[in-house]
Amino acid sequence: MLKLLTQPPLNLPQNEAEKLCSGLRDFWADIASGDALFDFPQIPRRARRYFEKYGALNADGKPVLIDNNTTLLL
Repeated sequence: MLKLLTQPPLNLPQNEAEKLCSGLRDFWADIASGDALFDFPQIPRRARRYFEKYGALNADGKPVLIDNNTTLLL
């Protein structure tokens, strides 16, 4: 997570990124679980937008739960 925060496209300073890592430790596991709803008010706006685009919200901020709620037509 530290590398993700300190390298492009986020480029956060090392000391700032270190403070944020603990709050983001479950980020990848949440994505893997599907339909993740992220809320990271503690991180800078630019970084928050980056992480939230991986969540299950549409442009209006409403949940779009498609990962774990799918219908297969056979």
